[in-house]
Amino acid sequence: MDVLTQHLWQIVANVLFLAIIILVVFVYIKNRMDGKRKTLALENAYKNAEKLNQLLTVIAKSPDLYSGDLKNVADFISQKGCGVLKTSRFEIWTKIKDKGSMKNISTFESSTGGYVEERPDFDMPNFEEYELMLKTERLFTTNEARMYEIFLSTRDSISSKSIASIEAPIWIDNELAGVICIEQESCESYTKKRIWTTEEHNFITSLADFMTIVIINAERRRLEHIEIEIRAEKERIDAELNVAKEIQANMLPCTFPAFPQCSEFDIYAMMQPAKEVGGDFYDFFLINENTLAVVMADVSGKGVPAALFMVIAKTLIKNTALSGKQPQEVFETVNRMLCENNDACMFVTAILGYLDIPSGKFTFINAGHNPPLLQSSSHFDWLKVKPQLALACMEDTYYRQHEISLQPGDKLLFFTDGITEAANNEHTLFGDPRLIETANNNSKLALKEFTISLKQEIDIFAQGAEQADDITMLILHYKGEAIK
Repeated sequence: MDVLTQHLWQIVANVLFLAIIILVVFVYIKNRMDGKRKTLALENAYKNAEKLNQLLTVIAKSPDLYSGDLKNVADFISQKGCGVLKTSRFEIWTKIKDKGSMKNISTFESSTGGYVEERPDFDMPNFEEYELMLKTERLFTTNEARMYEIFLSTRDSISSKSIASIEAPIWIDNELAGVICIEQESCESYTKKRIWTTEEHNFITSLADFMTIVIINAERRRLEHIEIEIRAEKERIDAELNVAKEIQANMLPCTFPAFPQCSEFDIYAMMQPAKEVGGDFYDFFLINENTLAVVMADVSGKGVPAALFMVIAKTLIKNTALSGKQPQEVFETVNRMLCENNDACMFVTAILGYLDIPSGKFTFINAGHNPPLLQSSSHFDWLKVKPQLALACMEDTYYRQHEISLQPGDKLLFFTDGITEAANNEHTLFGDPRLIETANNNSKLALKEFTISLKQEIDIFAQGAEQADDITMLILHYKGEAIK
């Protein structure tokens, strides 16, 4: 090989060696740069994850999270979430109960740096499919093509500039209670699909879990407020009903002895309504110096409506009787007036009796009421007559009155069906036979003690069962000729 050839090969060898050295240096420098980039990316990812975790810690420690103030907490989460994720929009929606639609409770936009107010509710025609999709995927992004069609058909508020959206469901008892919607629009920083990192996924999922707590506490606070309002309203109603109870009680004769100037008879009565106010009533009054009127009545229904109808019936009966009419005329007149404008179709069973004090003649009329008990000689028995129609059932009803003669020592016990229909815990009724037996066992007691004893027997029989109907009784004792 000549000298020139050797020289050329030497040059080639040097060039190759130099190229190898350059390549090695290039690879070394590139690896160093890639390592720095990776290190920087890891550092950025760590800083971002730390920032996300710090925000989660702040939210978790916030007392507002458990306050039940849904709006304020949602605004706080949407603002902070939008900032830390660097997104265009951060929305929080809650499901409207019993409807396939959502209500926006907070939307924060980075472009304006503020909240979007008064966003309309939107219907979700395929809500069940949407809920099932979220149960399956936990997080749903528009990057997943197989879900994109369902997503767009469900969420009509997606921006036309949106290049990446993610939704995180809010679950309560395995039912969709709401959703967090995060949207990234195209801008100078983002011109292609955004890839959500694992840390961001975990962060968004944690925010959804926090919202579960917020919604539960908000619902708890709402129910507490409703309970407080109901309790306050109940206390107000109870106070008004107690006043009404006192007014009703004061409308009935309650001073005994009722006629201390009259030695020919004695009378005693009591009423215990099943509710604060009742539909039973009794009355007695002197029409003139020789005539005592006695009334026992029971209005259909219970509570306030019955009490109002009771006031009307009692007033009409007394005023009509005091006008000088006989019992038959009184009931026929009162019946016509009660039938007028009786849209509620209420009625009154009633007994009206006139006692002629000097002679003991008792003229009475029974409009569908329980027959009274008459104690003649030594025992009580029924004072039965042919039943007639209750008051306020039919206009122009004809009523027939009856007469008996009371002898000195005779007693008449008037009562309402709250006594005979009083039930115990076995749903057994007090009944007519037990009433007669109890009355006979206590027939020698004074009138007040007689009614107290009868009421005690009813209470013992009821065994603590709730009183279902008003309990009312009136007992009249005819003594005969006046003591000189």
